[in-house]
Amino acid sequence: MRYKHSNGKFTHHYIWEQFHKRKVPEGHVIHHKDGDKYNNNIENLQLMTDTDHRSTESKKLHANEEYTKRNKELLRINREKAKLWHKSPEGLKWHKKHGKDCWTKENREKRAITKTCKYCKKEFKAIFKRAKYCSRRCNLRYTRKVKKHYK
Repeated sequence: MRYKHSNGKFTHHYIWEQFHKRKVPEGHVIHHKDGDKYNNNIENLQLMTDTDHRSTESKKLHANEEYTKRNKELLRINREKAKLWHKSPEGLKWHKKHGKDCWTKENREKRAITKTCKYCKKEFKAIFKRAKYCSRRCNLRYTRKVKKHYK
């Protein structure tokens, strides 16, 4: 259990902020270098991005063979349960409603992002982040151009 200071912050955050005379920036966490969550010496506290921290902790967990084995088994069990749910009357009903909600014209327009076509360089609205071309025609033209280049 992590302890909170009287001001409601985690103790290690409070200590780091007092020492550095600034708040922990958004998107960052305070990491215990030695892994001991009770060792709040300033030398043991390190500012890290949340992403780096999660990556570091995940690597530590997956270094443990037992953890990895147990995790894979849990994922396998959950996949099986998910398959059953998706095929169930409740799951099919949810997908039917969710599909309609996602693909209405107004929702597509809300989710649209501006992209630049890889072939003609014009800007276009796309629903998917992976979109590269404004049309199928530009996709085919780009593919032909690339194939000619490699012949």
